[in-house]
Amino acid sequence: MPRILVIDDSETVRESFKLQFEKGPYALKFATNGLEAIEVLKNDKNFDLIICDLFMDHMNGIEFVKAQDSDESINHIPTVIMTSRFNPQFLKDIKEVNVVKSWLVKPFKPEQLTLLIQNIIDNKQDQKAS
Repeated sequence: MPRILVIDDSETVRESFKLQFEKGPYALKFATNGLEAIEVLKNDKNFDLIICDLFMDHMNGIEFVKAQDSDESINHIPTVIMTSRFNPQFLKDIKEVNVVKSWLVKPFKPEQLTLLIQNIIDNKQDQKAS
């Protein structure tokens, strides 16, 4: 079962992920900010995807993906950025980071999230097979 690390400081967002995927097809792990996610990844690098909020305390999404991108032990994990406040500067910052494969603007529909996750995981599995 593909594993996803969800990083978001909003309990509501974390709960919505739990509800959407409680019966699968993904195993979810959660962190409330970028620093907590780094700690999770120090002990467990076996994730197929990371979904990260942009605005969080302690370490925001841009800081997290830059740290992820510079760490060879975790920079192979594709990452999706989520935000409710999107602007062109974020797009510029995100494009400079190789691990970021896509972004979601909140609120998003559950089907939109499922399709995006499936496409990224399928693409990753196709790359492993070739």
